[in-house]
Amino acid sequence: MKSTFVRRTGVAVAALALTAGLSSCQSGSDKAQGDEARRTPVQAITATFKKMQSAKAAKVDMTMTMPGASGEMKMSGVMGWDPQAIDMTVTMPAAATQGKVTAPVRMIQVDGAMYTELTSMKEALPPEMAAKKWAKIDMAAIAKKSGNEKLLAQLTGGAGTTQDPAQQLAPLLESPNVKHVGTETVNGVSAEHYTGSVSVEEALKEQEASKLVTPELRERQRESIKKLGVKKYDIDIWVNSDDYPVKMKVGMDTKTGPMNLVGNYSDYGTKANVQAPPAADTLDILKEIEKQLAKADAKA
Repeated sequence: MKSTFVRRTGVAVAALALTAGLSSCQSGSDKAQGDEARRTPVQAITATFKKMQSAKAAKVDMTMTMPGASGEMKMSGVMGWDPQAIDMTVTMPAAATQGKVTAPVRMIQVDGAMYTELTSMKEALPPEMAAKKWAKIDMAAIAKKSGNEKLLAQLTGGAGTTQDPAQQLAPLLESPNVKHVGTETVNGVSAEHYTGSVSVEEALKEQEASKLVTPELRERQRESIKKLGVKKYDIDIWVNSDDYPVKMKVGMDTKTGPMNLVGNYSDYGTKANVQAPPAADTLDILKEIEKQLAKADAKA
């Protein structure tokens, strides 16, 4: 028989999973705007893809709407994608936590584990969790215990918060559907606007033909598509004079409804110096559930 703690913790873990579920190199270019007229949209997207892969980290301000969610999830902070790491503050729609979490929540992902600061969530948590400052969901440990090698990629790369911008842009590589809209000012920066719409079948076929997309990236993309049931991508990207994205807007038709992601990016190449919180301040959710289940089994 499961204890009350396990049942209540299960609800808390679901709330945490919902929230999870991501030195400037941009100045000094003398590239003329006329370059856009001398290269195709595919060439421009390819150049941007390469720049994002090499940058490995950036500062991000992001909003995301998901099917069934009444409101936007907002995220702001540092995102690294090689290796994968985030340190962000997350503001959730009030309806997602029944109005019990209204202040921004800090989230850290590093070494395959997600840490959520509990300070502003205490009223929504069982006492055992509220006694700690951080909750840890060790996704690497969960994947290892499951025996499913693909599970970690599914847990960390599904909804968008920890996906690198290159992964979001990958569906447009080699696509004939990309168009150059024109020059626009975004976040105070002159940027070239490109737009494209591509079906999942087209995206996967084009990625197979592209030498830029590694087998690992293709696998992450396939797992994300499978998990979300994505049918089509609509992507808008605004690129600065150094070929870095200033803004990306991604719309996805999924099996449960539309999902939209808008990201504003800056400070490419910044060091994502993400550190795990002290163990003494952290409640390891997986270990605590295992401990409580063992106690329940012993009493049965």
